[in-house]
Amino acid sequence: MGFSQRLAPEFYQRLHRDIRARMEEKGVGLLILDAADDVLYTTGFSFRPNERPVVLALTATDAILLIPELEREHADRQDLAAETLVYFEFPGIDRAFSLLARSIGEIGGDIAHSYGLSVGRAAELAGLFPNNRVMPTDIVARMRQVKYPEELRLHREAARISDAMVQAGVDLVTEAFRACRPLPSEIALEGHVVRHALDIMENEHEDIMNVPTLAGGLVYGGANSAYPHGIISHRRIQPGESFILSLGCRVGGRAAESERTFVLGEPGKDHEKYYAIAQEAQRLARQVSSPAAPAPLPISPRLPISANRAWALISSTASATAWALPSTNRPGSRPATRPFSGTG
Repeated sequence: MGFSQRLAPEFYQRLHRDIRARMEEKGVGLLILDAADDVLYTTGFSFRPNERPVVLALTATDAILLIPELEREHADRQDLAAETLVYFEFPGIDRAFSLLARSIGEIGGDIAHSYGLSVGRAAELAGLFPNNRVMPTDIVARMRQVKYPEELRLHREAARISDAMVQAGVDLVTEAFRACRPLPSEIALEGHVVRHALDIMENEHEDIMNVPTLAGGLVYGGANSAYPHGIISHRRIQPGESFILSLGCRVGGRAAESERTFVLGEPGKDHEKYYAIAQEAQRLARQVSSPAAPAPLPISPRLPISANRAWALISSTASATAWALPSTNRPGSRPATRPFSGTG
């Protein structure tokens, strides 16, 4: 039996109890969630977000998932932790939120929604529930930051696949380099590692939950690697330059990333200089994020500006290592084993 990306019904029962306990503490009678990740987290429903609302309405007794007719069969194939309520089309003659309001009826307490709900939808809710205060809440956003044990299994699997994506990218570049073939472009390298992740899921998992950015990453070489959130190009990786593989995937909606910086060939003085800055930045970040840290450290005036910038960029990175890919294509040539430059 393969790996299952879905969580058991007991998980959602406990999750709903915990959400409702927080709703009661805050005087919330109805919680509205319309972000795709919030819907997945609370119901197990995975879908492709579009202009048609998909909304969880949670009360003290009911969990109602509002979906368009377009998603009916998709929802029927999934074991959802909510009762479905189907509207025909958006915007439609009978609007989705109007159908939801009629189904729920009168509510005691406030009506809360996630902070991402649009101004227009919040105003529509206020018009449909004139006797209730409509307000934003971070109940679910905060709960998602602390993982239940069942979720860790999904994160670990995502981490395993993310590491495999990095290795697949390294292998592709190394094999081309040793065989004296043209090196892959950024676009080709990204496509290769994404396909590798999807192949793993297709071959090893019982099911795949359809979520945005199922697998992807940042793949840049040379000067492009200085702009890690830019657009990938047809530019090919070149000997003597650095390139980054910042890759990740989502398993059951839970994400992990694996990030590495490489130099193709021997590192130069600049590579070592910038790596030292990034390494110090990471050391500070780990010190700040340690459970034993009494308080966040201020940005150090003793470090050069570039180091402080690196600290800001890397402060959320768990670990990062870099290797040199072989500088020759001799048989048996292997990557250097000592980290020397760059971070994820």
